[in-house]
Amino acid sequence: MRFPEFEGEWEVTFLGNECTVNPKVSTLESEFVYVDLESVVKGVLISTNHINRSEAPSRAQRVLSDKDILFQCVRPYQLNNYIYHRQGSKQWVASTGYAQIRTKHNIDFLYQLLNSPQFNQEVMLRCTGTSYPAISGTDLGNIPISICSNEEQKKIGGLLFRIDDQIATQSKIIEGLKELKAWLSKQLFSRKLRFKDENGNDFPEWVETKLGEIAETYSGGTPTSTNNSYYIGNIPFIKSGEISSDKTEQFINEEALKNSSAKMVSKGDLLLALYGATSGEVAISQIAGAINQAVLVIKSMQNTNFLHHFLRCNKENIISTYLQGGQGNLSAQIVKNITINLPSLTEQKKIADFLSEIDNKVEVETTTFDLLTKQKHYLLRQMFI
Repeated sequence: MRFPEFEGEWEVTFLGNECTVNPKVSTLESEFVYVDLESVVKGVLISTNHINRSEAPSRAQRVLSDKDILFQCVRPYQLNNYIYHRQGSKQWVASTGYAQIRTKHNIDFLYQLLNSPQFNQEVMLRCTGTSYPAISGTDLGNIPISICSNEEQKKIGGLLFRIDDQIATQSKIIEGLKELKAWLSKQLFSRKLRFKDENGNDFPEWVETKLGEIAETYSGGTPTSTNNSYYIGNIPFIKSGEISSDKTEQFINEEALKNSSAKMVSKGDLLLALYGATSGEVAISQIAGAINQAVLVIKSMQNTNFLHHFLRCNKENIISTYLQGGQGNLSAQIVKNITINLPSLTEQKKIADFLSEIDNKVEVETTTFDLLTKQKHYLLRQMFI
């Protein structure tokens, strides 16, 4: 894919011929801003450290100049690369976990090239190590690249960075909506913010109760894992990491259901993860299926969406209260003992619908974010040869 006003072959060369990889080390000043491998995520600088030279780690060696590119050499598939633009008068220094790349070519074009799937594939072929694959500056400089004219570089770099800006803006919109939802949830469930009824009057006071007094709960089980025949079927087998998904990794059959503690849930049931990394996560089931022992279903005559938002809002409090250090498992008894202040069904619906509208907005904005990200990946594959 090319812009129509350009033609002719691109020049095939090596990265090291078109830029300086790891320029000669400059003297560290007595105090500087340090960029380590945790400072950058997907091109965004998220943190820095202001440190004294006497306390600096041995990896603090890459003294940065304006428009230097930092290329992540350790686990480079993460693509946590960064263009440094001079900020203030203080010296900036990067870890040797990055390769420092300095070029006279269009910096935006080169940065996008370094993030392209084709270049990353060449990088990974030259990496050493398994848990922490890494590439040396020398090997990085010996990777073949194709270079076009300066004018075409400007067009390509400019287009891809405009999409990057759109992706960054979209990400901020999503984070803003999530923060708004979290704040409003706390205000609503603490009753600092209340709705009025359709006549403008106050709703009745909320009633304190236990979750177990207003809901029935049960968890499932796992069919014998060594009996492969149990796992040939069409019943989705929902695990704790899949409670919010519309698909499952495994399926079981009626025989497995009959000969195990696995239990069926319906689409729209409220599910809570009891075990593992997702402990405390809650979702409304997207599908009908069977659950294992790590999933608890909560059935109530109260508004399911209200209970869903309540448990989501209180997840951190539940974890910190019942799981030491965030480790361990929840249980049905713990969940049933959770205290909940319950409004009338009409107010429950108002609260649930209001918070669900924000969730719907997040979903719409996330779809836009995903489309922009796919567009960027497509262009990276098509525009670099």
